[in-house]
Amino acid sequence: MSLDGSGLGPMPITDFQIGAVLRRSFLVLFKNFGPFILMSLIFMLPSQFPLLLATPEPAVEAAGEAAMPSLVPLATFVVHFLSTSLLSATLVYGTIIQLRGGHATAMESVVKGLGLLLPVIAVSLLAGLITLAGLMLLVVPGILAFTVLWVAVPAAVVESPGIMASLRRSAELTNGYRWRVLGVIVVLMLISAVIEMLVVGPLVATMTLESGSMPIGSTIILLIVQAFFAALSAVTIAVSYHDLRIAKEGVGTEQIAAVFD
Repeated sequence: MSLDGSGLGPMPITDFQIGAVLRRSFLVLFKNFGPFILMSLIFMLPSQFPLLLATPEPAVEAAGEAAMPSLVPLATFVVHFLSTSLLSATLVYGTIIQLRGGHATAMESVVKGLGLLLPVIAVSLLAGLITLAGLMLLVVPGILAFTVLWVAVPAAVVESPGIMASLRRSAELTNGYRWRVLGVIVVLMLISAVIEMLVVGPLVATMTLESGSMPIGSTIILLIVQAFFAALSAVTIAVSYHDLRIAKEGVGTEQIAAVFD
């Protein structure tokens, strides 16, 4: 018997179901909307700093200086990757505690995330490189790799088996459920595409041609939307890990979360 993450009481989880995973993910996110979105925003903001620092002054542009140093995209990617890794570790902890029926404070989640940052970075980086290599080959191997390694980060956070062992653990847990895991990924992508079309597109349209920037209000809304999807993705991956362990191993949420006690 496992909690549904809604705070409404226990409900049985006997299999990994796309609809159930997504439902629990939204319930967990909205039950912790304030702290989860706030943490997501805080972790995402540093990745905007390189771009802000690279914004050229009019005098510099007039002198023919480059509009953006060549290192800025790389710096932005590195900071974004580190921020995303910390967010993933933090929200995996918060999600598992919530699924158990508890409530982790933002500070508890951040402390736990910081303690696991290095292994999560290593796992995320290696999984990303494997997926990228697959995409560069024939696309399909990349999609397969992304699906196989879907729960590598929560495996690293909850079980701490080591870098390679976390990847193998994800492959083990997703085995037999990869079409359903892919279904979860596709639905998330569709939700993202719809919101991007309805919200992000109009916001980008407010960008002025003269400055190449958006009004401050549009920028804030865009950041909140991005923070929402970053948080939703991290929570959904954690819920996927939780449900896969219950479906494959017959453990309960209490056993999964016991490592955090």
